[in-house]
Amino acid sequence: MAPEYLAQGQLTDKVDVYSFGVLILEIVSGREFNKIPADDTLDTLVTIAWKHFKEKRAYRIIDPIMEIKDVNEVARVVQIALLCTQESPIMRPDMSTIIKLLTQENLEVPVPSKPPFIDDSFYGSEQHGSIHQHHPSASSVDSCRYYDTHQDNGSFHRYRHHPSASIDSYYDTESVLG
Repeated sequence: MAPEYLAQGQLTDKVDVYSFGVLILEIVSGREFNKIPADDTLDTLVTIAWKHFKEKRAYRIIDPIMEIKDVNEVARVVQIALLCTQESPIMRPDMSTIIKLLTQENLEVPVPSKPPFIDDSFYGSEQHGSIHQHHPSASSVDSCRYYDTHQDNGSFHRYRHHPSASIDSYYDTESVLG
């Protein structure tokens, strides 16, 4: 849920944009946003996607059931989803812009600012993990264009990934807390 909706309880077009970004991430990752991991951490799909975007490894959130032919295309879609989930509603694009970005490959996707509730300083430590460690066609992902954004002193909650059997058989995985 968009942070401004949680704080003020008002539905706006930008709250819908935030929700659409979350929906995109759910489709790409095969995971539900509101599922709390077994260890009761509060990290979300958005924070995990942001971490992997900053590390230039957006492919780590891809659902193994998806038959991906172009990892760069998925990385672009993740970047668009992160535009939708930026902390400031003013920074989020309107839906017509999102549709253009999704359908017109020649348009450059703007660099998103960080989503809410993230402490970027945590990403420098060895304490964070990934949803998926490796994707079979990830070698082409290095050509994706990613950029760092500003750091903020917001709160961050660590995430422990509990992979399913199908993910274990398809990807190497790592957990955050051991």
